[in-house]
Amino acid sequence: MSYDLLRKGLEAPICLTWEVTYECNLRCAHCLSASDHARPGELTTEEAKALIDQWAEMKVFYINVGGGEPLTRPDFFELMDYSLDNGIGVKFSTNGTLVDDAAADWIASRNYLDVQISLDGATAETNDPVRGTGSYKRARRAMERLAERGFKFKINSVLTKQNFHQLDDLYDLATGYGAELRLTRLRPSGAA
Repeated sequence: MSYDLLRKGLEAPICLTWEVTYECNLRCAHCLSASDHARPGELTTEEAKALIDQWAEMKVFYINVGGGEPLTRPDFFELMDYSLDNGIGVKFSTNGTLVDDAAADWIASRNYLDVQISLDGATAETNDPVRGTGSYKRARRAMERLAERGFKFKINSVLTKQNFHQLDDLYDLATGYGAELRLTRLRPSGAA
């Protein structure tokens, strides 16, 4: 391969970020997109598949899927399977509260799928004031379900003055599940 070919660059993005819905079942204090309800004009299933077709034609390698909470979208699994079937890998972020046994089975059975569960504290006392009462327990249950199925996921925490003292505990929590801990910075956008 010549140097000139490398200098030419890519003909398509390696990765695209897609907020599939603004609907969310939580009201996080630092929500990047200030999500709550689905917005008028969100893509229909067919429109979303047409978009995926365009990305496949462009040879996009993978998509980062978020929202709101992606799992609130009734066609979420259909759209993600459509993407995977078209050779586009999927990375998606979830608050974990909607990962039931059926969702965990679906996740664990797919290749080229990466999942990140958001948790903003190593304890409910730290997490729940940010994400909502009971969100810690429900996110942990999602992690247990995925770990039981041998699925390797990531835990994402937004680093704040409320949780920085729990970094070691968050790391221990992640490694206890065989997961990776990912720290992100607070972005001054949306509700933050």
